[in-house]
Amino acid sequence: MRLTRPVERLGEASVAEAAHTLALWSVSAQGLAHRVPRLHPLASGDQLTVVGTEFLDWVGDEPGRRDALAEWRERIDQLRAAI
Repeated sequence: MRLTRPVERLGEASVAEAAHTLALWSVSAQGLAHRVPRLHPLASGDQLTVVGTEFLDWVGDEPGRRDALAEWRERIDQLRAAI
């Protein structure tokens, strides 16, 4: 299954692992201490959608959060390129 196989573009992480790592990062970037559980690989996209929506709401149009938004976009682009 492609979701669980190592991908060179993702530093040998799988797509599911990279999605979880991005979810963890986005929660941390917001300064939240919420636990982000590791879900079944087929739920990776759902988890990233929920956490990502909250992250993007947090970023809003705050000028001080543009660096976080740029990092988010870069990581999303890496995931897209790996799929």
